[in-house]
Amino acid sequence: MRADQHAAGVAPHTPFSDEDEWKLANWLSKNVSQTATDVYLKLPIRRTRVSYHNNYAYMQKVDQLPTGLGWNARS
Repeated sequence: MRADQHAAGVAPHTPFSDEDEWKLANWLSKNVSQTATDVYLKLPIRRTRVSYHNNYAYMQKVDQLPTGLGWNARS
């Protein structure tokens, strides 16, 4: 996947704006519920500027991430 991204000229942190935004998204997805993510992203004191302002916009970014091979089930 990384080789394909590199060949296409796509940054490794895409669809996030930079590596720091990717690191925040990675941490949020591993450690915080979607409700808490939404609360955090709406806090006026939050100093980190990110391209997603609420959980819905964050999840849209997550959905843009590349995926691996799909599942194939046989019966």
